[in-house]
Amino acid sequence: MGAGNELLFGIRPRFVVHYLGRFCFIAAALNCAPLGYALLTSEIQIAISYATLIAVLTLAGFLLSKIKINGQMQMNEAMVIVALVFLLIPLLMTVPQVLAGISFIDAFLKMFLRRQRPVSAPWARSNSGL
Repeated sequence: MGAGNELLFGIRPRFVVHYLGRFCFIAAALNCAPLGYALLTSEIQIAISYATLIAVLTLAGFLLSKIKINGQMQMNEAMVIVALVFLLIPLLMTVPQVLAGISFIDAFLKMFLRRQRPVSAPWARSNSGL
C-alpha cells in the first residue's frame, strides 16, 4: 500500500463488528467498579442494573468477537471502530443511570459537564511575594 491509499478501500463489516465485540469486554470490565460501589453502599436496584449491563456486554462481546476475520485491519476500519466506540459506549453507560432515575440527557452529558478541580502543583503556584 502506498502512502495515502489507506482510505481508498471499502470497510469490511466483519472487522468492525469483531472489534466492537472486543470493546464490549472492556466496557463490561469498566462497569465492575460502579457495580462494586453500588453493592458496598447497598444500592441493590442500581447494582442489579449494572450487573445486567455487564452480563449483556459480556454476552455481546463473546458473540461478536467469535466472528471470523481474515487479514489485517485497515486504517479506515480502525477509524470507524473508534467513532462507533465513542458513540455507543457512552450510550450504553447511561442505561444504569437512567434506571436509577437520572434523565437520559443528564446521564449522557454527566462526564462532560463535571468540573474538575485544578491540580495544585508546586511549580504552578504564583510567586507574588517576590
